[in-house]
Amino acid sequence: IEPGNSGGPMLDLHGRVHGVITMKSLVTDNLGFAVPVNLLKPLLEKPNPVPIDRWMTIGMLNPKKWTTVFGGHWRRKGGSIHVSHSGESFGGRALCLSTSEVPETPFELSVQVKLEDEAGAAGLVWASDGANKHYGFYPTAGQMRLTRFDGANVFSWTILDQQLTHHYLPGDWNTLKLRHEGNRFYCHVNGHLVFESNDREFQGGKVGLAKFRNTVATFRSFRLGKQVEDETAPLAQPLAQALVTEAQTNGGQFKEKTLADVRKQPGQALRHLDQEAKRLEEQAARLRMASVRLHRRLVRDQLTALFENDDGVDLFRASLLIAKIDDPDVDIDYYEQQLKTMATEVKDKFTDRDDDAAKLKELIAYLFEVNGYHGSRQDYYNKANSYMNRVLDDREGLPITLSVLVMELAAECGIDGVVGVGAPGHFIIKHVSGEREQFIDPFDGGNYLSQADAEELVRANTGRSFVPESLAKSGERNIVLRMLRNLMGLAQESDSPAELLCYVETVVALQPDSAFDRWSRAVLLIQNRQFGAAKKDLEWLLQ
Repeated sequence: IEPGNSGGPMLDLHGRVHGVITMKSLVTDNLGFAVPVNLLKPLLEKPNPVPIDRWMTIGMLNPKKWTTVFGGHWRRKGGSIHVSHSGESFGGRALCLSTSEVPETPFELSVQVKLEDEAGAAGLVWASDGANKHYGFYPTAGQMRLTRFDGANVFSWTILDQQLTHHYLPGDWNTLKLRHEGNRFYCHVNGHLVFESNDREFQGGKVGLAKFRNTVATFRSFRLGKQVEDETAPLAQPLAQALVTEAQTNGGQFKEKTLADVRKQPGQALRHLDQEAKRLEEQAARLRMASVRLHRRLVRDQLTALFENDDGVDLFRASLLIAKIDDPDVDIDYYEQQLKTMATEVKDKFTDRDDDAAKLKELIAYLFEVNGYHGSRQDYYNKANSYMNRVLDDREGLPITLSVLVMELAAECGIDGVVGVGAPGHFIIKHVSGEREQFIDPFDGGNYLSQADAEELVRANTGRSFVPESLAKSGERNIVLRMLRNLMGLAQESDSPAELLCYVETVVALQPDSAFDRWSRAVLLIQNRQFGAAKKDLEWLLQ
């Protein structure tokens, strides 16, 4: 199936027509689409022909009402005008000028505009000579701008004013309005004055719409007259309050007096309810985010409190708290009881003659042979592999989470000397008994490693020569930090600064003197617009 087959028949090997080809996929080779031929038979029996000159006008602007300048792709969609494609003038400028007669000043001009991408620019023009000279009032890159276009390129364009305003609503419909009084004009966005100017370089001319660069935008409710209705003017406070109160208390059943007032300004009433709904949604989102932050702070406090215990760190509970950072529903008591149950089942296999090495072999067999715990190879970077509750549920995990499980289950079974080894790139454990050290790789099914095997594992994961420190015991704090840094890496890969921040904050809580982590947190706080908190970290770094 190739370009040009459209309109051709789709046949089977017996020459029977099953459809008429309509289009070809640009993603998958040799994949096409067709209309079933049986759907076309009724059309042949009762056709509805349209002259080609009329067919070509479908979606086009009425030339009696609009004149386009500098190209661009201007189309009519319902009561709206949709524009795309860069214009032929400098900066991708394209104009769509109204053929309506412009009243003598004072007059007003307005339109509602919505940009597909706020990096674009589109809005109103007036005093146009039908080519390069005109004024323009439009949003661009989130700001409002007033420009006098004196010629064909940017060197002849004069920005009369530009500013950010909270009255402009990014990603939403915005009403732009011009009031021209002859010797002065005023520019409003959503009923609020943003610019006024006494520039009188251009007078008269045509009015209309403009777009710049590769902007895709939609315009609606274009108005021109001595005075145009301002649908963005705020409602009187009593009516606004009545609308919201009755909507919330009567299920949308409004009183007759309220309806009578609303009928005089329906656009403003609907807009007010939409804005109130958006305000409540934003408030709800802020409360939900505050709830998430509070939850994570409380979990972080519990985690750091574990390291204040003189009796040692409960590493199993710490690993469950790491999982609880992201999942408030993690039932820590349940999983702690599950570990005790597993320990009971393992101890039932011990004999009086078993030493710690023999007991550890029984434990390894229980986990990896009897119950099928294994390292995650098909979906290694799934976050679930870093959560101890999911490791217990799915019997699958990372080297470090499986190692912590073996270590903590051994401790619950009374087996001494099972410690973590933070080998670069691949966490393992070792059983220390006197002068003897036995390395074990839980990720590889609890495989026992010789000293030479462990050294080779380090070389394979680092590409560097072996140093003895690579197989040293890891402390509980370093193990927890490594688990957190695994999650930090996944958050970075998924480009999730909010998630990354929660892990970095936990790392800083456990390691407050780490300048690198303080700096990382400051950067993430700035990205999340928490400037006050970022300032504290930056001041700490300076001191």
